Amino acid sequence: MFHATTDLLTLVTGCVRQQPAAQKELVRRYAALLLSVARRYARNQAEAEDILQDNFLLIFQKITSFNSDKGHLTSWMRKIVIHKALAHYRNHQYQYELTRDVLPDTLEDQPAVFPKMSFDELCTLIQQLPKEHDKYLIWQYLMNTPMMKLPF
Repeated sequence: MFHATTDLLTLVTGCVRQQPAAQKELVRRYAALLLSVARRYARNQAEAEDILQDNFLLIFQKITSFNSDKGHLTSWMRKIVIHKALAHYRNHQYQYELTRDVLPDTLEDQPAVFPKMSFDELCTLIQQLPKEHDKYLIWQYLMNTPMMKLPF
């Protein structure tokens, strides 16, 4: 049986043998860490969780190629998550580009809502925008600079 005190080599060996208990323990140990990595590349929590789930399937398929002489298991899994998350972003980038025409060119007609919002509310809204637009709004919020005066 696999538990929190099981050493890493035994855990990897169990995953190579496709033992469900070993796979469950690997997920339990590393899910939070790998989710934080996926979250850096995803637009929201749900997308990060989807990326993570796909990655664990890939990790279990490729666990036989893990070589502890070349590096630590954590680094190997992070690398997989990063590559898969970037591939996910490239495959879904067209969706972000399609929304470009919907955004106004100026903020002249827009109400001054940012000073009334909490930081968490603003972050939630920014995460829904296309990736190339988020830096402008973050800059405006943090620097309290009108959008048209930004150096971008």
